[in-house]
Amino acid sequence: MRRWSWRWPLGSLTLLVPLTLAPVSLMFDRFLATGPLPLIGAALLAGLSADVLLRLLRPSVQRLGASRRFAALLPATLHTFYLATIALSGGVWWTPTLIFGAVALAAITGWLVSYLAFPPFYEA
Repeated sequence: MRRWSWRWPLGSLTLLVPLTLAPVSLMFDRFLATGPLPLIGAALLAGLSADVLLRLLRPSVQRLGASRRFAALLPATLHTFYLATIALSGGVWWTPTLIFGAVALAAITGWLVSYLAFPPFYEA
């Protein structure tokens, strides 16, 4: 985002998120109660949501607040769909507090990583 001024094409995150998570799901499918396809579907839904967030928030170097919100909401959305898919298959034994805590921790981690990419003292 700092180097190039172009915008991501529509649908790019819809492809990028599942394409990066599909090999992991396929590699560890013998450990998954759901099998790999529902989790790839959850990644596809998260990618669709990420494209919507990208259009709504329009993160950029000039809009650091939007960039930080996007960095927090993308992993939170991905973890929400992932855990919901596992819960619908009956494979979650975690308490609701632990599930919401995992989603919140993903959001906080994404938000903190945005400070590595865009330090507060960074001037565009």
